[in-house]
Amino acid sequence: MKEQWKLEVLLIYFNFLTIIFINFGSGFITTGSIGSNLRERRSIKNIIPEDYDINVFPPNEMPMKVSYSALVMGVEDIREIEEDISIEMNIRISWKDSRLAPLVRSLQNLSTVTTMSKRRLQQYILLQPSIINQIWVPDVYIDHLKDVDQPAVLSKPSSLRIHSDCTLRYSTRVTIIVSCPMDFHYYPADIQRCDVELKSYGYTEDKMILNWRDTFGANFAYPMEPHNYYLSLGNLNKFRSETLTGRKYSGLRFTVVLQRKLSFHIIQTFLPSILLVIVSWLSFLINIDTVPARTAVIMTCLLTLISMFSSVRQSTPNVSYVKALDIWMVVCVFFVFSTLVEFTVALKIKGMKLKPRKTLHLIPKSTLIVEEVEVGNELISTKVMVPEEKSLPIPPPFTPPNVRTRNEEIVETMETVSSLVIPLVFILFNCIYWPWLIFSSEYLEVETDRKSVV
Repeated sequence: MKEQWKLEVLLIYFNFLTIIFINFGSGFITTGSIGSNLRERRSIKNIIPEDYDINVFPPNEMPMKVSYSALVMGVEDIREIEEDISIEMNIRISWKDSRLAPLVRSLQNLSTVTTMSKRRLQQYILLQPSIINQIWVPDVYIDHLKDVDQPAVLSKPSSLRIHSDCTLRYSTRVTIIVSCPMDFHYYPADIQRCDVELKSYGYTEDKMILNWRDTFGANFAYPMEPHNYYLSLGNLNKFRSETLTGRKYSGLRFTVVLQRKLSFHIIQTFLPSILLVIVSWLSFLINIDTVPARTAVIMTCLLTLISMFSSVRQSTPNVSYVKALDIWMVVCVFFVFSTLVEFTVALKIKGMKLKPRKTLHLIPKSTLIVEEVEVGNELISTKVMVPEEKSLPIPPPFTPPNVRTRNEEIVETMETVSSLVIPLVFILFNCIYWPWLIFSSEYLEVETDRKSVV
């Protein structure tokens, strides 16, 4: 009985210590550096100085320099119809607030910090990210932003550091959906450039200037390659936006370059259409008298091309202007259709009958002769016209067997010329189309280096 009483007392004491531990650890800060596991817990009330005003611009050197760096973790979704892209990235923002100097000194003078830890504290102090709501932050936004989200399991992935010179660095991971106006004139050899712009909303450039962090800027976290595109980053620069009232605001921009892979459309569209056009030319090898067979070959190629291009258009963006793929589809259909037109004209010419030659009928000269014939006791006279020449009709021209008529010669010549001219014109079209598509779209000039420096 006595042992049971001791056990109950120990259990109550243990619960009491647990409650104290949880309440004490509800608000805290952690101090540390790279490779340091030192963590110090404090109440949030002791972090921010009492005279700190979140609405007052920090009394730093003007203009304040705000540094940014972006680490792109992935381009998750490229929606061509909606003309936007989804980017997952880590954003790091650094700025200076001299009003937090007492906080840095108080944390560096903690009695529990050893000498080695104090040297590490000279680099930075790791704070809870929730403190960001208690201090002044730059009013920077992403232009043309459609949606933003933060992946989280238990808490949002973010961190806040304060360095010994009162420089704050806030880091967070976000997934943004940003608008990307796309140009499909050279589709499928198109190159899309999607700008991600960071701007100051309320502070003009005489108060705040945005800069890329030295040697960092924007980079890929690792080489990445979506199924249909090559990825690269470009136009890492600063810019200035000006309002109608003349106010100038600082901004940063980096560009995600999307270079479409041609391999998919070469295998799925270009090669099958070329083969179908060539098959339609094989109809020249079929005798023109074999009308059903020749018509079946040409019509099959024509209907197959139209069906294939209809399915291709369903998977391509619907725009009001003509794309490079549209030109290719129309030309291929035209060449197969021209083969059908040539065959129809040849049949028409061969079925035409030659007009018979005009026959000159000679009108012979005649002589009037009066003959008297005695019939019984009477003498009867008769008048007879005796032609001087006899006109013989001109017979139609004789056509020996196995000898071609003039229409057949015309058809044979047309078939021979068409079988040479149509393929040569198609080859000439390819010699013009492909250099125009590659060089006009600057497809070869875009860097597709997908390596990044973290």
